[in-house]
Amino acid sequence: MSDTNHSTAPQISVVIPVRDHLEKATKLVDSICSLGSDEASFEIIVVDDGSDPPLPTNLGGDETRVVRMEESSGPAYARNEGAQHARSEILFFMDADVVYPEGAFRAALDLIAEDETIQGISFCNQPFEPEDGWIENFGAVTEWYYEREMLQGARVAEIRALSSRNGVVGKRSFDAIHGFDPAYKTNAHEDYDFGKRLAAMGKLVIIEKPAFYHAFPDMTAKVLRNYWYRSSLFIPYALKYKPKLDPVQISYGEARLRALPGIVMLASTLSLLPLPFAKFWALIAVLALALYGALSSPFLRLCKAVSGSWVFMIQASTLHFLCSLAVCAGGTYGLLSYFIGKKVPDARSSIG
Repeated sequence: MSDTNHSTAPQISVVIPVRDHLEKATKLVDSICSLGSDEASFEIIVVDDGSDPPLPTNLGGDETRVVRMEESSGPAYARNEGAQHARSEILFFMDADVVYPEGAFRAALDLIAEDETIQGISFCNQPFEPEDGWIENFGAVTEWYYEREMLQGARVAEIRALSSRNGVVGKRSFDAIHGFDPAYKTNAHEDYDFGKRLAAMGKLVIIEKPAFYHAFPDMTAKVLRNYWYRSSLFIPYALKYKPKLDPVQISYGEARLRALPGIVMLASTLSLLPLPFAKFWALIAVLALALYGALSSPFLRLCKAVSGSWVFMIQASTLHFLCSLAVCAGGTYGLLSYFIGKKVPDARSSIG
């Protein structure tokens, strides 16, 4: 049952940072209350990160407390604030744009009971949702592509990251690394930094099921902005701290893949200018495009497999190419920012 006796600490404290998304937050809280109540005792702490208008204080009823911040300080700060109000030794962070899947509390508690060295647990997201648009499903398939590579057919796999969207962390470990870094003001890179610092504390794992539904961005401009922004933050961070790269998502292989569309565009531009070796640059563009097609083909095959649609595969390939250009642009901006001395947020403890 959910925790209604405030003299007894619940098994799990759910922390949800929210800014303005009342409808999504309500849907998430309702899903937790209806599906999780038979799995564990819990409390829900909703941190209102300066919503306008403010979130209602009775959101979710007796199971939920709403902590109001008058000014927005970003999701990292909001998560830290929520953790300070938590009464459980297990923190379960969820973003407002996910929906709780039945069995998640039980799965987390079982894993922790089985292996006391686990410091953090992340859950997968849905691989495809037919009711969503193709841009949203592009995000879902992209996430699932990397998650599938991490799992390698297993139900649970060790990783060096934690999803702030649906991640479980022991409160003592959270406090030991001083939580999320509030220097990151948006939902970009604060999760990567937190995961790397948490990985230095011990084992982090990802579990395939139950999978959380996540409402991915539904506008191309927002998708491209996210890729650009994350890349612009990652490059200076990587140069300063040199973290161990993830085996799949942020890896040298992924970097080479994302760089190829930039080479295609640069070489194509040079081939059209009145410069020597125009044919050479045209050949470089063709070769880079062919290599990009070959290296991205596993992702495109997955798009076709989960959707059953050639149209979606073509749409996803186009957006993947554009996202790679955004990564190149963001990475270039981040590189220039680093060398002109733009400040990189200080890591709060050792980087794993």
